[in-house]
Amino acid sequence: KPLFFRSDEIVFKTDIVLSIIKNHLNKTEHRIYARKCQLAEISFNEAKQFFNKNHLMSFGQGKTYGLIYDNKVVSAMQIKHLGNSNYEISRFCNLINTNVIGGFSRILNLIENKIPLKSLTTFIDCRYGFGDYLKDFGFNFIRSGLSFKWTNSKITLHRMSYPGNSGYENGYAKIWDCGQSKFVKNY
Repeated sequence: KPLFFRSDEIVFKTDIVLSIIKNHLNKTEHRIYARKCQLAEISFNEAKQFFNKNHLMSFGQGKTYGLIYDNKVVSAMQIKHLGNSNYEISRFCNLINTNVIGGFSRILNLIENKIPLKSLTTFIDCRYGFGDYLKDFGFNFIRSGLSFKWTNSKITLHRMSYPGNSGYENGYAKIWDCGQSKFVKNY
């Protein structure tokens, strides 16, 4: 399964890129079992710091729940309320160079027991993720779609920074990628 990274990610987020590659090759430096971790809601500041250091897309939106091992966050999931008991997983990752076995499952279970959910949606970036494991947790594949970022050759911006084609008017070009896959779990 190929992995794709943009040059800005390789240059500015090298540690995260290398960690993703190692994880796909089963050569992660640290293995921790989720059952040996404590579950906790993570504060805004701690979540922001964790995702900025460990997630390729940095900090997202919503409340963060995670696993604590030796007094540090080793796995975290951020969920955003969409309204009407519908939520979205906006971020999930482990500490770089760390494989938290059962981490996704344990945090998901906490969220399902803590929050009355009607649906839970998540998107997988097809450049480096596949989402195969989500079916084991009751998620259904909905669709795959095209995805892009805006760039002016110096900086890269999220596609929603300039909705539609308005980025062109501001001197940006689109960088197309492998797209995203949408998965939904209904309760």
